[in-house]
Amino acid sequence: MIILFATLSLVPEGITFSEIRESVSVSSAVDVRNGPGSFYPRSARLMQDTPVVITDRLDGWVQIESGSVSGWIPSIAVHTDTRNSERNNGFESLRERFDRAFEEDKPRSEPYVSEAQVVAAVKGFIENHIAASQGELIDMSDYLEYRYDTGAYLRFRQSRISDRQWRSFQRSYRLSSSQLQLPPPDLELVGWAAGNRIAQIGVYDDPRLRTYLNHVAMFVTENSHRPDIPVSVIILDTDDIAGYAVPGGLIFISLGAVRMMRTEAEFASFIGHEIAHLVFSHGQQEMEKRGTRIRASDAVLRMEQYIHDAGMTDERYQEVAARLQQEADALYEYLIADRLHEYEAEADRYGMIYTSRAGYRGYALYNVLERISLLHREPESERKSAWYGDTIENRLEALRRELDKDSHSRGSHFTQEWDLQTRHLRN
Repeated sequence: MIILFATLSLVPEGITFSEIRESVSVSSAVDVRNGPGSFYPRSARLMQDTPVVITDRLDGWVQIESGSVSGWIPSIAVHTDTRNSERNNGFESLRERFDRAFEEDKPRSEPYVSEAQVVAAVKGFIENHIAASQGELIDMSDYLEYRYDTGAYLRFRQSRISDRQWRSFQRSYRLSSSQLQLPPPDLELVGWAAGNRIAQIGVYDDPRLRTYLNHVAMFVTENSHRPDIPVSVIILDTDDIAGYAVPGGLIFISLGAVRMMRTEAEFASFIGHEIAHLVFSHGQQEMEKRGTRIRASDAVLRMEQYIHDAGMTDERYQEVAARLQQEADALYEYLIADRLHEYEAEADRYGMIYTSRAGYRGYALYNVLERISLLHREPESERKSAWYGDTIENRLEALRRELDKDSHSRGSHFTQEWDLQTRHLRN
């Protein structure tokens, strides 16, 4: 169970923590942040099996120390394996680092990469993806530089719900213990590459609106199974009704979908559905079913960093890059096609729960789907999407059954706030 508290001081008044000194290691590559939330800046990325010491815990996050690195990581990223890997701190050439990174039985001399290296790695892969694609693609790498203003987000969160109300909603809509695991870091590269393809629809540039939508999305994410997902909303410049969530936290929503919505709760429910796709790794599940697997995922980020900086062209590393490219293309095709009904039903159900946990009217998702159904009873073939495909009536029926159990009507709509932020889109 994840219990969250809304507060500008991070630790709710009256709550104290005893000192913790627990030695563990990370179960997967994971980002270290400056505070207990994905809206805090990233300072480094730890590699899989890096030993860490837990010094504090708060709402699904643990404060850790690892050598010169300290900060917060999601609690699901640690296990109690206390083995300490031997480290070689001597000089290594780039070639030696590559060789070691691709052999899982050898220890690493560097257990982490910096925030700048992570950004450079993804940028390098995106540039390779663009260069390898036919035609010209929009370079989305600048969106990697998007940073939440932590203070602005916390003020937004406080304006939406009090600590007491939030705790009440958490108790009403509890999340059961989850066996969810963090996705491998190569999936972030795949997601960003697929996102570049989606962005060719066109991006609507409105920084004020995007900041507002990101605040709502971040709040809903905090109320999900995976509050560590660093969501980033990008508005597509099309009147179609569309939404796509790609690994790495990118969520695309069409301008047509934003214009169609009437309340902040409706947007929250729409984005909650997309967040649920990320939480349950539906895209990754589908790719694994199709049999595409990539070797040495924890080494991919460093590999791409060094290829980008040093211009290396070794066949072994180019082969891995080509396989990442193949996976990105497959993920893109999956995202733009009608997604599987079981994925959509799961995303609807948990999207509604996440929305309710954030203090919004969770049933707003039903309103959104019903309006889309009326707009697209006979959708054109090239406009098919998971939001208005052949399964929408089945999704509405499943939500009706869910609403018979719980009306999800305790929260707020925030209609005036939505009108204020989006009225210029309707002029």
